[in-house]
Amino acid sequence: MESLTYYDTFDWRLHDAGITLAETAASPDEATSAKQWIVRHPNAAVDRLNTESEPGFAWDLPEGRLREELGPLLDVRKLLPVVHVEATGKTLCVLDEETKTLVRIHLREGKVREPEGEERDLPVTLRVAPLRGYDRERDEVVKYLRKELKLDEAGSDELGAALQAVYRTAGDYSSKMRLHLEADQPAALATAFIHKTLMASILANEDGVRQDIDSEFLHDFRVAVRRTRSALSQVKNVFPAKEVERFKGDFAWLGSITGPCRDLDVYLLKIEDYEASLPEEIRPHLEPLRTFLHAEKQRELRRLVRSLGTQRYKKVLTGWEEFLDSVSVPEEAISEEVAPEVSEEPVPEEPVSEEVVAEAKSEADDELADAGRSIREVSAERIWRAYRRILKKGRAITPETPADPVHRLRIDAKKLRYLLEFFKSLYPEKEIRPLIRSLKSLQDNLGDFNDYEVQRDKLGEFAHKMQKSRSRPSVDTLLAMGELVAGLRQGQAVERRRFHDRFEQFDSPANRAAYEKLFGPAKKPKKAGKAPAKKAPKKQKKKD
Repeated sequence: MESLTYYDTFDWRLHDAGITLAETAASPDEATSAKQWIVRHPNAAVDRLNTESEPGFAWDLPEGRLREELGPLLDVRKLLPVVHVEATGKTLCVLDEETKTLVRIHLREGKVREPEGEERDLPVTLRVAPLRGYDRERDEVVKYLRKELKLDEAGSDELGAALQAVYRTAGDYSSKMRLHLEADQPAALATAFIHKTLMASILANEDGVRQDIDSEFLHDFRVAVRRTRSALSQVKNVFPAKEVERFKGDFAWLGSITGPCRDLDVYLLKIEDYEASLPEEIRPHLEPLRTFLHAEKQRELRRLVRSLGTQRYKKVLTGWEEFLDSVSVPEEAISEEVAPEVSEEPVPEEPVSEEVVAEAKSEADDELADAGRSIREVSAERIWRAYRRILKKGRAITPETPADPVHRLRIDAKKLRYLLEFFKSLYPEKEIRPLIRSLKSLQDNLGDFNDYEVQRDKLGEFAHKMQKSRSRPSVDTLLAMGELVAGLRQGQAVERRRFHDRFEQFDSPANRAAYEKLFGPAKKPKKAGKAPAKKAPKKQKKKD
């Protein structure tokens, strides 16, 4: 009897890297361990590691080559049991007239189940292995089995076969947006599909958030919520305004109840970096901060789990699902396209506030004006508008500009990034990928600038809370936290100096031309005028 438990992260990081990890009972002659890990690598090499520990986080793996290989892949994700297989095997030998073995037929059957799932039958599989020099005989055996017994040889993907038996496929969850939209699809239906995809991500991560399996469950949950809020705000005139306002409020609440717990996750993940940034002799003084963060995290987690168990949370999800299922395109929303106004300038000259007011006024005239239009046209207009807003704000930032406008630019950049991710399937990948890459570079700079300031303020808040707690921090701990604050201030200054280089890359002529080509409004053809009158040829003077 063979007993195997396959492991991977929730988002299939090992599978995506071509690696399979299984846990089984160690060989009977191995007295040092009760378990063995079998690791199949992309190059078909197989490692067997005897161990007494369970697969978990990267830092739980035994030191050595396996930890060095898997650590960067796992990062902060935890290895989880994916499927368990109990199988038995038989081997049949094909002999020649001298009873010499030419080919071996390996048969395998058994049971399979997901963790805490029902047990199901594992389909019978067979493999045909020739002895050296008998490949022709092997081919004849395979041909006979296929023709006479209707049996095909199994593939090499044993994990895939086991997952298929429980109606799953490897890679069935990813934190990345996997959307395929049709260019001529009505905008209301396409937007509803985007929201349903985000809703599926929220539901997929909910249980991991409640159990606090690893920090990425809450991160992905929050990203899906933020993307939902952004789509509700950015893709306008496709849903009734009353419903949009209702659900914007609902998802704002979801963002607020998940924020504190996620913030503490981030600080717990950063604590080692904080320690590494300090002189070695004062690093131990940060241990009270680690203890404080763990306690705060558990308190906020309990509060979050209670919120996820309320009727309000259930009503938000059920109401949102019901609304998305009801989305349709009214006939009156399907109308002839109106060519957008063309501007020769890449950035509007009027103040942003006037632009926003004018936009809101025009959109208020018909709340479903874009519902029946093609998603390709609607997405291009929205991306173009978000892009020009970033250009206008970014060009106005100087070394003397306060931090707030920089933070607002960061939010606008995030909105544009979400739009590009929502609609990238509508555009040639080789053209839109560089745009996302250049935007991400700018986002990294703006995000780091913001993070330094937020972390600096939070550490001050933590210090005050720790002083009011029963176990007050020592002077050494407060001084160590003060050094962290000074380092964060310095890091923020560095990112501020880097901003203009990053923004210049984003605002490069090539980037502007690419945005205009993909998303810019079509230029109106020049009106045909009267052809200029031909001048009469000059009379040549007669020669004497």
